[in-house]
Amino acid sequence: MGGGGRHARAGMLSGGAFSHALGLLRMGVGENLLSRRLQREPEPDAVMDSPDQVWAWDHQGQFEGPIDPVYHFAARAVSLLVPPNGFVVDLGCGTGRFLTHLATLRPDLHGLGFDLSPRMVAVGNQNFHEKGLSARVSLRVGDMTTFAAEAPPETDVVVSLFSMHHLPTAALRDAALREIAAVRRRTGASVWIFDLVRPRRPSTVALYPAVFSPGAPDSFRLDSANSLKAAWTFQELRGAVQSFFGVEAHGVVSRGIPLFQVHGVAPRNPDLSPGVGFGLVNENGHLFRLLRNLFPTVVLAPVAESRGGLPEPDTLPGFLLGKTRRSPDVRFGFEATEQGRRPVSWQELYDGARDLARGLAWLGMRAGDRVGILMPNSFAWDMAQFGIHWAGGIVVGLDPFMDPNGLADIVKRSQCTGLIIQKGDDLKEWDPATRDGFNWILTRDRSPHGSALRSRVMAWSDLSEAAEEGNVPPMEKVRPEDPAAIIYTSGTTGRPKGLSYSHGQFCQVRRTLAQTFPGFGPNDLALSWLPLSNLFQRIFNLVAMELNVSCVYLANPRDIMSALSRVRPTLLIGVPRFLRKDDRGYSLFFPGPPSGF
Repeated sequence: MGGGGRHARAGMLSGGAFSHALGLLRMGVGENLLSRRLQREPEPDAVMDSPDQVWAWDHQGQFEGPIDPVYHFAARAVSLLVPPNGFVVDLGCGTGRFLTHLATLRPDLHGLGFDLSPRMVAVGNQNFHEKGLSARVSLRVGDMTTFAAEAPPETDVVVSLFSMHHLPTAALRDAALREIAAVRRRTGASVWIFDLVRPRRPSTVALYPAVFSPGAPDSFRLDSANSLKAAWTFQELRGAVQSFFGVEAHGVVSRGIPLFQVHGVAPRNPDLSPGVGFGLVNENGHLFRLLRNLFPTVVLAPVAESRGGLPEPDTLPGFLLGKTRRSPDVRFGFEATEQGRRPVSWQELYDGARDLARGLAWLGMRAGDRVGILMPNSFAWDMAQFGIHWAGGIVVGLDPFMDPNGLADIVKRSQCTGLIIQKGDDLKEWDPATRDGFNWILTRDRSPHGSALRSRVMAWSDLSEAAEEGNVPPMEKVRPEDPAAIIYTSGTTGRPKGLSYSHGQFCQVRRTLAQTFPGFGPNDLALSWLPLSNLFQRIFNLVAMELNVSCVYLANPRDIMSALSRVRPTLLIGVPRFLRKDDRGYSLFFPGPPSGF
């Protein structure tokens, strides 16, 4: 099952659709106003192999036929990813009309298509023979969920054009993506996935074939409607693609008429020579212009993204994505170990945050949920906050040096539904009613914990393993205006007060402060020693990240004096009480203050 056997470019667009402007308007308005979506209905047939069906799909894909402009659009994008004399693998290829189109316009290319339907494959190979293309392109009966071993080692790009929605289950969808990822690991191939988006309104399902393919055979129009109902939402497919390709993947959903989506992974080597140009026919056609308007950047996006050409959103997950995309192997900071300090990269921070976000979604955390972090300063603290933000949550920093009653008060007032702690024993002095108020508790360590907590406590590493097959929450759902954290005051003048800070505020302050320290960079060290529940230290860490200054974490702020002599930071913050109290002690270790003090 799976593999696109029914893949004959279901739901293709026809130039005659533009006489139905009212239908386009109705679909656009309806799809942009309604929030909920239709429940997914997998297609009724696994493989489309009857002679009538195969003829109908093959006929729709001929040159200058109704699907022709769609192939132009896809060919322009794919051609940018394929070097001269490159090799293309097309999944769920049907009768190979896209490969026919691409190979004709790019006479230097070679290609191989996989499809479950033997009749589709036979018709496609006959078409190649008649057009004199058999020496360069061919089709093979194969399943897109198990094709990796058959992909040639010279594969440059894997294409899935309107085939992902044919897979009946999320497990098979992920199996196909896993196979694509295996090919990429082995060959460095880029990826280009184009598909439908499941609509919000039942009327869209009826309008879609009437508007886009009014002159097509009834079987084609019926399959168009079935394909639309079987399509994945952008969030579903985006999360699945990200879970296999991480920071390398990007996604775009069509605007105005949000019924199409593209997901791409750029070539491993962004400096490779781009594919040679080709002549496009029908480039001024109505449908081609519509697609260019719906996807204003999608043709160039795979290459632009690999070169850092796409802007990052003003959110903390977006900041993490941008940093990792530009310098995945650059040192982010140091993690404390029993042997000393271990350098960690941006990619490691990203991977850990992504896995935690997937785990939190698996636990049932929803966007807007408040999550407490009760841990000493550590690499894990920053990884936890990025993971919570990625999943749409709001971080409530809890000072590990505060008394349990004060912590319980903050937890209650902030309405925390989850908690991340260092070890289960950290809660042994808490009031049982407060402990029972959490939906879940994650421990960084695998240490034993009290029986009263056992049903709700899970080790962080166990969660990652349990949720490995789950979907990563779509990062795009986090907006700059969304609250990122609730910060509580110290309580020196009364009961601590909670203040909300948005993602946009954190990002603006991060950039502004970084501009005041232009002389710092990768050769500098920052000591993160004030509790990260403290806004000051959290902002300072973000500034250090912006400047590519490596963070060294100090678990106990009372060890600051000895840490200064060991770490010898070049960038340090302090509160007035520390500066007044410890200035003389500080001078014993340094002839003068650090340059960034």
